[in-house]
Amino acid sequence: MERIAGKVSAQFGIKLAFDPTLHEMIYQEGVYPTQGTRPVLSTINQMIQSNLGKIISAYYQHTCDSDEIKLLGKEGWLLAEFRNENAETRILPITVPWKLGELKKCKRDDYQAIVAVHESGHAIISALLLGELPQVILSSTANSDSGGFVYSRSKRDFIPRGEILNILSFYLGGYIAEKVVFGEENVTAGGKNDIESASNFIMRMLKTCGLGKSLASYWEKDSETRFYVHDEDNKLDAEAEFWISSAAEYAEITLREQKDLLLKMADYLSDNRQMNKDLIEDYISKYAVRSESLNQNNQAHKFFYRNHLKGEVETIQMNLDDPVDLATKRQSMETAAYK
Repeated sequence: MERIAGKVSAQFGIKLAFDPTLHEMIYQEGVYPTQGTRPVLSTINQMIQSNLGKIISAYYQHTCDSDEIKLLGKEGWLLAEFRNENAETRILPITVPWKLGELKKCKRDDYQAIVAVHESGHAIISALLLGELPQVILSSTANSDSGGFVYSRSKRDFIPRGEILNILSFYLGGYIAEKVVFGEENVTAGGKNDIESASNFIMRMLKTCGLGKSLASYWEKDSETRFYVHDEDNKLDAEAEFWISSAAEYAEITLREQKDLLLKMADYLSDNRQMNKDLIEDYISKYAVRSESLNQNNQAHKFFYRNHLKGEVETIQMNLDDPVDLATKRQSMETAAYK
């Protein structure tokens, strides 16, 4: 936009000023995260660049006494504002695309209320159990497949066994939040994808990552998988169901304990389409129970593996284990394996 303003200034000696309302309208219409920057550039071209001819022509037609044109945005309208020779403010209204912006608008209906509660549940579990404060929560989007979402920049390099319950609780946080606020009989089918993700996650941990009771790699029985272990008695299914039910219970305990925070956050998101990181942090500090101790807990887990390794190195003792005892154990195991 500044480059466009620079060209207009160089060619016509006219300054283009952009009102924040125009920035907001371009954001609403052009920002579609899954498609990158292209929609933003297209929106700027459609809203501003393609209309410059009309705007410059109107400027000269009305014999303006100012060398500035101010551009404003208002839900599908580009407004070009300038003063004429009598110091009267003239406004040229131009219609511009407003499809996504209309879809993103707050509906303030039942659907947005459900999404607000659902996404608040995910966000609270993420912040308090995983130690990952979301960048933004959305309760209204232009995506027909998703009414809202929680976005976090945190990426996991590894998954410890001790975090499985927290991660599963995060997946189920939206479903459980609906249960806590609306009652079990009013829970909606909106948690379908979350439940599927939770199921896929725990089965991957148990079947291929060795983080269950059995240290093996499992596959469905087939001639091509004869070198893998087969869960013929469905022990892993039962183990996965236990993990999921435990995570659901843990998420419910957490969200009931944090119900004031859940209600406050959901109330805001039922009237506003998004909550940014600073506001999320502010709500947690004001309404969360034991938020400080939980945060300290999460901080203590950072660099656990490195610090633990260094601590072990410092406590090395050559005679910590009796070499004779270890040799005896090894020989006993080798004999048993041979037999």
